Amino acid sequence: WVVWSGCFLLTLGCYLLFFMSHQRLWIIVENKKGEYIVNMAGTSNKNMLSFTEVFDQIHQELKKIGKSIP
Repeated sequence: WVVWSGCFLLTLGCYLLFFMSHQRLWIIVENKKGEYIVNMAGTSNKNMLSFTEVFDQIHQELKKIGKSIP
């Protein structure tokens, strides 16, 4: 059972390494003179097209929220 569990963990690790995309998203909110400024940045090591779409969706949602705040 030790060998089979090691084989399973090795297979799982290879799957995570080769088929999963590592993505990072940073959102920084700053208060300058009573006005909030939001900065966004992100990176992905694979599938940049999909990451760009998700990044743009988050950006649009933040814009909607920003317009609704008095």
